[in-house]
Amino acid sequence: MFKKMFFLMTSMLILFQLSAQPSEGTISVGGSIGTHYNTNSSVKNFVLQLMPVGGYFLTNDLMAGMGLGYSVNTSKNKNPEFTTKGPLFHISPMVKYYWQPINRAGIFIQAYIDYATGNSKSKTSFGESTAKNTNFDFAFKSGLFLYVTPTIGVELSLSDFGIFTTKSTQNGSTTKTSTIGVISRPTNLTIFTFIK
Repeated sequence: MFKKMFFLMTSMLILFQLSAQPSEGTISVGGSIGTHYNTNSSVKNFVLQLMPVGGYFLTNDLMAGMGLGYSVNTSKNKNPEFTTKGPLFHISPMVKYYWQPINRAGIFIQAYIDYATGNSKSKTSFGESTAKNTNFDFAFKSGLFLYVTPTIGVELSLSDFGIFTTKSTQNGSTTKTSTIGVISRPTNLTIFTFIK
């Protein structure tokens, strides 16, 4: 009798979990953590990003939302020797489309604008300096998602494609760079829940 009850309860739980799907009017609340590390013979660069995210499902597959976050970037150069470290504060409106070919998992495509600002400190053998940094990005990213339960999901995203602009002002001098194309961003793991 115990085996039959266990089998029945397990089957019901699995079927319940397989029905995860947000619907129009669902609110999504969660957060992402991202990290990126690259190194070559002279430079080591590490980025850590935390971003709480909220959204509203306009349809069963389309969500509009906003992220507010914080990231810190540390760069170390060997030749010439210098270290740069600084935080950025982010505001990032987005629109995300979910395609779910199987019941609990699928692919998402996200369009977003990311505005980030903050100060960084550089240290060299000549002394220290501070720079004001501003980033403005308009980009697309894609990734995989999985509904772990009917109310909890996870997403994994990798690289971004778009226009990425960085402006840095230091000692009265401004440097501006723009990149168009695929850029390696922090690999993001997002955990979210649904509120109906």
